[in-house]
Parts: sequence; structure tokens; C-alpha cells
Amino acid sequence: MSYPAAIFLRRACLLFAAALLATSVDAQPLRIGVEIADEPLSFRDAAGRVTGFAPELLRAAAVAGGFEIELVENHWSGNLRDFNAGAIDGLANVAITPERRATMDFTISHAYVHGILYVRNDRPAFTRTAELRGRTLATISGTLAHANATAHGGWGATIRDFQDPRAAVEAVRRGDADGLLLTYAMDRKYVKAEDGLKREFVDDIVHHFRVAVRKGDSRNLERLNDALATLRYDGTFDRLYDKWLGPIEPHPIRLADLKPHLPKLIAGAAVIAAIIWWQRRMLARMSVQAEALRDSEERYRGLIDAAFEGWMMHQREKVVSVNASFAAMFGYTVPEMVGLPVAALVAPEYRGDLFTAVSATRDVQRELVGLRKDGTRVPVEISGKSCKLNGEPARLVAVRDLTARRQAENDRLVLSKLESTGLLAGGIAHDFNNLIAGVVLNLDMARLSQPAGSESLAFLQAAKQGAMAATQLTHQLIAFARGGAEVRRVTAVAEIVRNAVPLALSGSNVRGETDLAADLPPVRVDPDQLARAIGNLVLNSREAMPDGGVVRIEARKVRLPLPDGPALPPGDYVCLAVRDRGQGIDPEVLPKIFDPYFSTKERGSQKGMGLGLTIAHTIIGRHGGAVTVQSAVGHGSNFLVYLPAAAAEQPVPAPARAAAVPVLVMDDEANLRESLRRALGKLGFEVAVAEEGGAAVAQFAEARAAGRPFGVVILDLTVRGGPGGKETLANLRRIEPGVKAIAMSGYADNEVMRDYSAHGFRAALVKPFEFEDLGRVVTQVAAEI
Repeated sequence: MSYPAAIFLRRACLLFAAALLATSVDAQPLRIGVEIADEPLSFRDAAGRVTGFAPELLRAAAVAGGFEIELVENHWSGNLRDFNAGAIDGLANVAITPERRATMDFTISHAYVHGILYVRNDRPAFTRTAELRGRTLATISGTLAHANATAHGGWGATIRDFQDPRAAVEAVRRGDADGLLLTYAMDRKYVKAEDGLKREFVDDIVHHFRVAVRKGDSRNLERLNDALATLRYDGTFDRLYDKWLGPIEPHPIRLADLKPHLPKLIAGAAVIAAIIWWQRRMLARMSVQAEALRDSEERYRGLIDAAFEGWMMHQREKVVSVNASFAAMFGYTVPEMVGLPVAALVAPEYRGDLFTAVSATRDVQRELVGLRKDGTRVPVEISGKSCKLNGEPARLVAVRDLTARRQAENDRLVLSKLESTGLLAGGIAHDFNNLIAGVVLNLDMARLSQPAGSESLAFLQAAKQGAMAATQLTHQLIAFARGGAEVRRVTAVAEIVRNAVPLALSGSNVRGETDLAADLPPVRVDPDQLARAIGNLVLNSREAMPDGGVVRIEARKVRLPLPDGPALPPGDYVCLAVRDRGQGIDPEVLPKIFDPYFSTKERGSQKGMGLGLTIAHTIIGRHGGAVTVQSAVGHGSNFLVYLPAAAAEQPVPAPARAAAVPVLVMDDEANLRESLRRALGKLGFEVAVAEEGGAAVAQFAEARAAGRPFGVVILDLTVRGGPGGKETLANLRRIEPGVKAIAMSGYADNEVMRDYSAHGFRAALVKPFEFEDLGRVVTQVAAEI
């Protein structure tokens, strides 16, 4: 498939996916911080509007990716503070450092600039870092150039750090420093033309800029990468780069480039002095053409080195030249690759395919398995094209690393299966809850009909507890299968732990122990999602102990900040610890364990996708908390979860008993309709029932016309073969706008159940519910004015 066709297909898929999600997801703009004083990457123009290379590129990416971007303008320190506080989703123009890797994930690079060295006009210029050894180098605190020089030990030079940029410039002018190191395109705000310093590129100092997102934010990272790649291939990137930074960061012609030609130039000048005017004009034209050719070569080299793909040229089956991406893909440096046999870069079983491709006279595209320097394998796609080098046949090859694509394809397949499982679990849970609802109501009525002291009371209560426990298991299964929609409420952590831990350890040889403090404050969370996060942590500990053992879960109230605690706002928190005595985590691996798809275990039918800890980290972070880990090889792991404490909710007093009013019940399950009719009758209400929405509307209209309107209507939200509760309520409100309706469903995470008042209902009943809950809710709604 050609690149334009691939781009069109990608955009079509993005638009189709966006259309599918639009009915259920309220898309939020992606908030990206951009600097306001970093010309030409990003800055405010004379009219006060943010502009520059990065803002225009991000706006184009939003259009290409089919999502919305909001640019947040601030200085770097302010943007970084907002990013760490979660107020913005990403940062533009970020260079990778080891410190930033701990909290950020990075897109593919969208710009690169070279290092610039300013020296006195009477001093020699330095064009490579090897020439800096033994020199004194001035840098400006806080700049990217200073951070890079410090990280590389000054390349053998002595670093003099200046807080004041003017002091750094003056040090070079006085000769106290051999040069001032800055970054191309941003250097003009520190050094002016009147300073009298000459400016040289340092060829082997290159800074790549990327967009940073929060660690583990795989969804936004993928959206940005896809959009930036689209802009690469459709020409938008080159147009913007030429406008603001280019074309492609051109290098000025240096005296060092001309030194090999000086003898010829001097001889030519002597000849030109003796030749007539028209010959001098011809030579002038040739000089212009040579300069254009040299500039074209520089641009070509810059384009090839900045390419995301690997590029290689080979002749007589030996590597002639490669770009940096190709060398990095195979674990070599660029000089190491020159002269290597092409066959050494391909797995033995694929070398026949390689020689077939090399010998072809037409363009060839196929997939192979490459061989890295350390012997590891990498799936690649190659596209070869014949060319000429020094008049002899050669071949130019583009190589793409397929590792991420293959992994993404496998993971998408697994995720689609999980999604299907979640849908199936939700449907089963709905039908199961309908059945259990009738059982619970009948058990309650049977219990209430027994005389005090009856032996049957204990049996009936035990049966009811079993039914309710089965319902709780269904809720947990849904939470583990698909997560459910977020419905937060004030909840006791101890209750969530006691429900989540046994489910995560069921069927294993690992035992769970809990030590939960009695004074734990409640937390405001989605219980199902927090249960999923805790379950994933417990599952991780379970897999760390294949021979069995004990997972210990402890919970205490703590006050932050603590010396060794996470960077969270001060206040009271619940600290939940999940401890195991497993094999532990290697220190080199520890910083990556929350990354998406990262796993130290082989994947298989009984292994994970590498998403369990990522999901736990995301859920806890979304609830305003944090998760940290302490581990040592051979001594197990200790995961600490911090959740903000919430104030306990005050119980709402039960309403006074209202006068019995006629009640209409609509549900498609015959057994549950009959159970509700008997239960409400026992509470003193006159009850009518309907199987679906059309019948309910007809009965409501007839009763109103007869002068005996229904005081309360109970509507099941999901009905087979007819209108459900939401549609039925809309029809009832056309007859009586003030109808008092109660929503009823076996789906706890239904959008109407999450915010019933926004859809016109007065209350909601989640199936199954107890007899007392039914009476309380109906009585309360009937008493409302």
C-alpha cells in the first residue's frame, strides 16, 4: 500500500472510530502547554497571539488526528508545574532527560536543532565536540545546551555556568572562555549582532524535541504519534519546518568546507585574472551552481538523518551509507555499519529472500527478520529501489521496525476479546440481577410473614444473604471484565478490599491476609474501578509467587507530606499496602513497571498483557491518588496506594410515611412483576403492572382519564421487544409533565442510573433491592411535592 493510501485509510479509520464513540463519550480537548518566549518554536506575536512552529504543528495534528487540542500558554516553569499537577495533559518542545523519563512519555520527535558555538572572530572555530577537549566552555543556566553539556561532562572541556546571559557573552569577548554553547534558533535572544562574535554549528550536537505526556498515558501518546506521522507523510511538516526553522535547519558554508579547495581556487584566481570578462562571468555562474549543489547536499543529509525510518545504501552487497535511525535500529553506530555485509543484518533463514530482493531490477517491498549487533531479532519491512553510485548499480533501501506494530496488532486482538467478554458479562449480569431481584423480594416477604421467634427466620435470612452475595460476585466480575463507567461515591476501603482480594486469589495456591485499621476514613471513589485496581495489584503479587505464598494487604490512615511519600497535596490519606514475598523486581526494570505493555513475564494463556499495573496506576491517579513500589530481588515487592480521605456522608432521615397511592410497575420479567405487585401491595399500595412501555403509557392515560391517576411509576430501563424506561418516561411526561417516576435496572453503570435526575426520574432502584429499600424509595417519591 502506498503512503498516501495508508494515510487516507488511517484517517478514515480515525473518523469512523470517532463517530462510534461520539454517542457515548464526551470528548475533552487535549491540553498542551506551550512556551510564550521561545521564538521561533513558540512565542507570542505583536498581537498577543501564540504562534510559532510548535503551535501551528499541534493545530495541524489535531485536524489530522480528528481530536481537539487546547494550547495552554505559559513560561516553561509554569507549564511544568501545571503538568505535574495534572492541570494539562502534555508539554510541547521537550527534550528527553533521564529525570523526565520517570514522569513522562514522549512522542516521536517533531523537530531537531544543532548546537551553536559563539567564539571571538580572532579565535579558531570548533565544529565537533572532539575539538572542545581542554577548552573552557561558557553556558547559561537553565538552557538545554547547559543541560546537555553537563550530561556529557563537557566533552572534555571545563564548563563555566553563568546565571546572567550577558555575563556569559562578555566572558567570551574578554577571552575568559573559548566559546559560548547555545542551541540553534533560540540563540538569537542571547547573542546580538553588535556583540561581534562569530557563530558556528557543532555538527555532532543535535537536540530532538518531542511532545511529552503523562507517564502511562498511552491513549494520548498514540493519538499524537499517529497525527505527527500523518503530517510527516502528507507534506505539512516540511511546509511548517521550512516556514519557521528551515529549510530543514540549513548550515552556513564554513571556511573548513573550502580548505581542501583553496589551492585550486588560488590557481583559478590567477587564471581568471588573465582571462577576458566573459570567462570570468562563466566561472561566476559555475561558482553559484557549486554553492547550490553543496546546499542541496546539506539539505539531503539533514533530511535523511532526521527521517523516522531507517535508510541504507548498499553496493556489491556491502553497506555504503546509513542514517542514524537505521544504525540505532540494529544497535550499531553509523561508522560501524559502513562496509558491513548486508547479509549480516538479516536472520539466516531470510537471507534467500534478501538476495532475491537485492537482485531484482524493479522496486521491491517485503517483510524480513533483521539481526541486531547483539544477536537479537527485529521484524522489519524493507522497500528497495535501484539507483546509481559512482556510475555503478547500487540499491537504496528504506527499513521500518515492525516490533511496535506487531505488538499493537496482538494487543488489539486481545483487547477486542476482553471487550466482547465485558459485553457478554454485562448482559448475563442484567438477566441474573432480574432473577435475583424476585428471589430477594419474595424472601423478604416470606420473612416478614413469619411470627417472631420462628425457626424459619434464620433459614430465610441465610438464603437472602446468599442471593445478595451472588449479586456482589456479578458486580465484581463486570468490574474485572470491562471496568464499568465511573460512578464515585463515599465508600469504606475495607469493604472494597474484602471483596476484591478473594476474587483475585480464587483458584490459586496463594493466600490473602488483611490488616485493616479500625479508624480508616472513607474515600470517594468508584468502588468497582478501585476494586479492579486493587485486584490487579494482588494478581501481580500472585504471579510473583508461582510456588504459593501469602499476599498481605494492610491499610492505615496517614497524613501527607511524608519524607518518603508521593508528591501529593497535603492532607489525610488512606495508605493501602500490598506486600508479597515473591521474586522481587530488578532495579533496572523498576522504573518501567507501570509502562503500557511492559511485562517481565512471558505472554501466554495464563499470563497478562503487561497492562495490569498500568491500569491500576491510571485508576488510582484518576482518583487523585498515587501508587509507589519498593522492591528488592529475592525479597518480594511492596506496592503502596495513597487515596485522599473523604468526609463521611450524613445519613438521610427516612421520610414520613405518605398516604398510599396507586403505583404502576413496568418490567418485562413476569416473575419480577408479580413479586413487585405483591411486595407493594403488602406495603399498602394499589398496584398495576405492564410488560413494556407501550402498555404502560396506555394504562397511565386510561387511569388519568378515569380520575384515578398513578402517584408513582416504576420503570425498568431495559425491556426486550418494546420501549424501555427512558423512552417510556418521555411519553408519560407528554401526558403529565410532573409524573413521579423511579428508574429500575440490573445495569448499575447505566447512564440513567448514574444521574437519574438529569433524565427526569425522582429516584433509582438497582436490582436486586431489598423489601425495605423498595418501601423507602417508593414512600419517599410518593411524599414529594
